[in-house]
Amino acid sequence: MVVAALGQFPLKNPLGAWNQSQLLGALWRIRGMAEKDTLVEWFYNNLPKARINSKNGDLDHGPLCLLREIAAVGRPDTKDFMVALMSDARFDTTDVPSIREMLEMSHEGFALPMNFQWDEGNPAKDSVLKPLLPLWRNELRRHYGLPIK
Repeated sequence: MVVAALGQFPLKNPLGAWNQSQLLGALWRIRGMAEKDTLVEWFYNNLPKARINSKNGDLDHGPLCLLREIAAVGRPDTKDFMVALMSDARFDTTDVPSIREMLEMSHEGFALPMNFQWDEGNPAKDSVLKPLLPLWRNELRRHYGLPIK
């Protein structure tokens, strides 16, 4: 029923991704890992549609909003969900904002170049960080006991 309700909030509309992530966050809160497949599929299907530099900031980045919802719920099976996300073959397509959020959720932190100046308002920062994505993905894999690539 929740999945059918997602159509009420098209991703092309402002805050559509945030609204969808709120519904899916409620689904996670209520049913947890019983909805793993639905949540993982939604995450990766919507990753290419995510917008981070809209007038709504990162609230138009659905996968990022979903990760935040999952973290906020604090279910004991959150680790299992993270393993499911990282075990998916599409994990290597995750973008900088999603990986940063996953690292923060894992309490691993993330390595940055020594001379890197974090500027949230600079959209070019993500292109500077893209070479670090394989390193960050492997840190997550290591943290969750998955094979490193």
